[in-house]
Amino acid sequence: MYDIFLAMLLNEKCPLRRIKRGRTRFPKKQWITQGILNFISWKNELYKIYLCETFVINFQQFNICQNTSNGFQWKAEKMYLHNEFMKHKYDIKKNMENDKFTPRSKG
Repeated sequence: MYDIFLAMLLNEKCPLRRIKRGRTRFPKKQWITQGILNFISWKNELYKIYLCETFVINFQQFNICQNTSNGFQWKAEKMYLHNEFMKHKYDIKKNMENDKFTPRSKG
C-alpha cells in the first residue's frame, strides 16, 4: 500500500520527462557524421531489442554493432584531429604571432 502511495506521489509531484536538447550550432564532436549517427541509432535499437529479449544472439548482434560503431568513431576522431594538426603545422609564423613568442637572448 505504501509503495502504491509513494509511486502516485512521485508521479504527481515530480514526473519523469525526457529532456529535449536542441541542436547546437557548433557540435562538440565535429567528427561525428550523419552516417555515424545512423549507425549509433541502429546500435541503440539493437540494445532495446536485447533488453526486451535477452537471448545470446541478440547480445552478439548488439556487441558486434557496438564494436564497429566505436571503431568508426575512433577512426573519424583520429582523422579529424590529424587534419586539424596538418592544417596548422607549417604555419609557424602565424602561430608565433598568435602566441606572442619572443626569443630570449643568451647572456
